[in-house]
Amino acid sequence: MRVVIDVLGAPADSGGMRLYAEQLLRAWAQVAPDDHLVVVGAPWVVEVLAGHPSASVHVVPEGFAARALGQWVRAGVVARRSGADALLSVSPLVSPFAGPRPQVCIAHDWRHVRHPEEFPRHQRLYRRLWAWSATHATRSIQISAKTDAETARIAPRARRVTVENGQDHPRTWPPVDPEPGADPFVVTYGHHANKRPDLVIRALRVAHERLGQRPRLVVLGAGGGLRERLRRTAVAQGVGAAVDFPGYVATSVYQELIQRAGLVVLASSDEGFGLPVAEARYFGIPVLSTDDSGLAAIHGDRVVTAAATPGGLGTAMAELLSEPGRRRPPATVATWADTARGIRDVLAEAAAQYVPAGQRR
Repeated sequence: MRVVIDVLGAPADSGGMRLYAEQLLRAWAQVAPDDHLVVVGAPWVVEVLAGHPSASVHVVPEGFAARALGQWVRAGVVARRSGADALLSVSPLVSPFAGPRPQVCIAHDWRHVRHPEEFPRHQRLYRRLWAWSATHATRSIQISAKTDAETARIAPRARRVTVENGQDHPRTWPPVDPEPGADPFVVTYGHHANKRPDLVIRALRVAHERLGQRPRLVVLGAGGGLRERLRRTAVAQGVGAAVDFPGYVATSVYQELIQRAGLVVLASSDEGFGLPVAEARYFGIPVLSTDDSGLAAIHGDRVVTAAATPGGLGTAMAELLSEPGRRRPPATVATWADTARGIRDVLAEAAAQYVPAGQRR
């Protein structure tokens, strides 16, 4: 099968979206090595597919304007000119210019509908196309039951199917042994507004008050003006010396931080899946989330939830950090190979219906 995959919805600094796109491409190349993949994406894609004999990349420069035009027009044109059996977008927006072949999109979350205040105006306007795209796509793939329920409300005519995320990518991480006698530290995220790192910093002060020790907090992804505002918040809360702001870190550093962490906190206002949950739980690291994130609906008792207040979150942080021996890795986890097979099956079924048999590969 010849498939054009649009990964422009996963720019280099997009965190979970880029991880999703990387893992899907790698897994697809393994489970269906005879497929010809034509990937439309940012420059980082070239390295991911290096050495794959049946893959080619149409590179689109980073930047909002290039990305928007690439998703809306270029990906469809590439699909039409390459004679693809199907066009897949890893985001909810799939080009309508691909001709008669199936056009399939992937919905991760609808946070811009639930929390429009977290997005600048140009992004809100751009994301208005998502519901239209999900409705008119041949199929709309959902990454979780939570996302599926949201799509059913927001785009009720979408032809939905759920293919959940893989969770086994940490198996390839170089193992890191815990440091004997090291003080536990907390990892949280600050690369998007919805991650609410300011709430976690305020919660850290509460945790310090309840614990005899003063655990450190590592806020990943926050940079520029946001980092300075968060630093001022930490100082004002009396925990300035206990909070680190390394910004975006190298992959190897990130993998080590997760494995050494005593606790991972996801204080997001909304999540479609929460890949850091899979990463932390793979190593038996407890995960704390807020009760408005939706993560409990996705991961069940694999996450601990607390009220989205400094007191609620801080109290739960203290309790989890004071309970040693909680590392219980899951016996089995869903694989990215299963995700790739599931998505490929959706495309193959759609291609069999929409593309003449003589054109299928």
